[in-house]
Amino acid sequence: MTLANISKREKSLGIIFIVTLSILLIHTLVAKPLANKWSVLNQSIEQAEQKLRKNNTIIDRRNQIQHQYNQLTSQYKNILPAKNTKPSNWLKIIEKAAGKNIQIHNINPKADENRKKYIIQSVEIECTGKLVDLTEFIYNILHTPHLLKISRLSFRAMSNEKNKLRCSIVISKIEFK
Repeated sequence: MTLANISKREKSLGIIFIVTLSILLIHTLVAKPLANKWSVLNQSIEQAEQKLRKNNTIIDRRNQIQHQYNQLTSQYKNILPAKNTKPSNWLKIIEKAAGKNIQIHNINPKADENRKKYIIQSVEIECTGKLVDLTEFIYNILHTPHLLKISRLSFRAMSNEKNKLRCSIVISKIEFK
């Protein structure tokens, strides 16, 4: 059988078959892999854009926090006493907060913690008093303008006096560099 002997109908069926076969081959070998590759690239671009947006918001938030921190430190530097004050200076404030009803037995300074922009000074205080007086003492410590913070607090009942408590407090103070 030669090409000259093929009827017009068989030629058109053969052409349709060859065109269909070539379309299928182009689709499976060229178009589908390209589409998959482009979808993978689009996903990676979208992920990179999301990461970039997230990083930009983090950087913006960091800049806002840094600006707010600078404002607050400038405000507190004007309010607070001079740099590197010794614990003895701010212990007077603690003694005033204790008043007459709190008996301070032991004051033990802790080692300073150096941070990048500030120093944390700590003191452990052991005292006794009635619960009402101790809560007033703690309130007075927390509401001083000297950035005092209670890091640790524990109460124990005294065996010899039932209406008094023994209290151990670690008070910290922030000093800006």
